[in-house]
Amino acid sequence: MSNFEKYKSQPVVVFGAGSIGERHIRNLWQLGFRNIVVFRQRNLPFRDIADAKVSVIRTWEEVDRIKPIAAIITSPTSFHTAQTIECIRRNIHVLVEKPLSHTTEDFEALKNTISTHSVFVYVGYMMRFHPWILKAKQIIQSKNTVI
Repeated sequence: MSNFEKYKSQPVVVFGAGSIGERHIRNLWQLGFRNIVVFRQRNLPFRDIADAKVSVIRTWEEVDRIKPIAAIITSPTSFHTAQTIECIRRNIHVLVEKPLSHTTEDFEALKNTISTHSVFVYVGYMMRFHPWILKAKQIIQSKNTVI
C-alpha cells in the first residue's frame, strides 16, 4: 500500500459546500476518498456532488470527534483565516482556497500558529504552476528585466 493509499480511509473535512467545495468533494471521491465530511452552518441540499457520499457536521466538537487528517477550506473568505487557525491547532493539514483572507488582521496569529505545529498549510491557486507565472517568478528572482 502506498503512502497515498493509506490516507484514503482517513476523514477529510471540507469547510463550505458551494461550487468550489462541491468540486473538491467530487475530486476527492474520484481519487478514492470515502470518508468525506462537510462542515457547514446551514443544511442546504447539495447541487452536484455526483456519486460522492458525505456526512455533514456543524460544530468544532464534531471535528474533534472525527479527527480528520486534512481540511479543505472553501467557505466564504471572511472565515478562511479563523478556520485555518482552528484546524492547525488541531494538527489538521489545510488546503485553503484563495484568497487567504479579506484582511491582514489575523496574519500574525496565523503565522505564529503555523510555526508551532507540524502541519502543511497551502493556499490553493491554480495559476501558481502556469509556465508564464513560473517564468515571471524566475525573472523576478534573478532580477533580470529582459524577457
